[in-house]
Amino acid sequence: MDLLNAVGLNSNQIVLHKVAIQRDSSDNYGKRMHRNFWMNVMIWLQRGFNLVGFVLIAQFCCAASEDFKPAVILVREASVNPDTKAWAKATSAPENRALLVNFPSKIWRGVNKDWPVYHRAYSLVDENGEIGDGGDLYKVPVHGLSEDGEKQSVKLASADLFGRFLMSNRCAPITRAITKYPVATTPNSPFPSPNPSDTLFPYLSGEGKNAQLLFTLPKVSKPQILDESLLALIDKNQLLPDDGGSTLLCYDTDVIWGSTVLMNANEKSLLEKLAKKCEDPTASKLIAQVGRPGKVYSVYVFYAGSAMPFSRLAVFEFNPYSGVFTRKKLVQ
Repeated sequence: MDLLNAVGLNSNQIVLHKVAIQRDSSDNYGKRMHRNFWMNVMIWLQRGFNLVGFVLIAQFCCAASEDFKPAVILVREASVNPDTKAWAKATSAPENRALLVNFPSKIWRGVNKDWPVYHRAYSLVDENGEIGDGGDLYKVPVHGLSEDGEKQSVKLASADLFGRFLMSNRCAPITRAITKYPVATTPNSPFPSPNPSDTLFPYLSGEGKNAQLLFTLPKVSKPQILDESLLALIDKNQLLPDDGGSTLLCYDTDVIWGSTVLMNANEKSLLEKLAKKCEDPTASKLIAQVGRPGKVYSVYVFYAGSAMPFSRLAVFEFNPYSGVFTRKKLVQ
């Protein structure tokens, strides 16, 4: 008591101070509890919204994925140098073979720094349609795309462009690519023809780097439109992979149309072979109406069917300069 008197406080004042402190502590505690309660409510609400959103997104993705169809997507090789065949034939002799390695390319060395060596896993398809061994690199002794053709290939391969095209047209992702073996030479073709595979290379080394690459061996027995290996894949309905993905095909006019001079597609051409396996009876009519394909400008999409290998055909005109795909409609 003497100490309290010394500092000017009595016992009643001490009690009031204790009560005030306790009341202040109780008020702050209540406020904290109140604030924590609502914070917990907000956290649980947020978690609930996230869960609902996740479920809705998952349902949407599942529903959307069911709408995507495997498809065989066919494009023609990009633009080539006008004198490529004459130049390649003249330099196909063994003593001139070294000249082929240095065939000028302003774009390719940026796309493939090791050109003319291509580091890309592939498999070979034999004349029975069997997928056999391949390798993980190949060296092309001649390069025939023009600078314009190289730019077309790079443009088509852009993820923003081609990926958007596949998405907007409900095509399943590309998991397989098929084209002509770029290294082989045959009596019918005395020099290699790497232009179709070169057209696909920017895509296969970028967005399509995980796609299975199949090379069809060129015809070796007699002159015909389709290589035996490609024809076998078509006859066995094995163009599409088993994983539900799409296939990207690239060939030259002689294979796709049957000739560079015919006004209508040859009945034994690649387009007509695919059209005959299509449920849509107007497929051949649409092909004839669109006409002989330009260099990589026409893109043919054969959607997988149920009663037959393909259900319908859609044809698009690709402008590699504007990056626009325009669908071609059948005029009745």
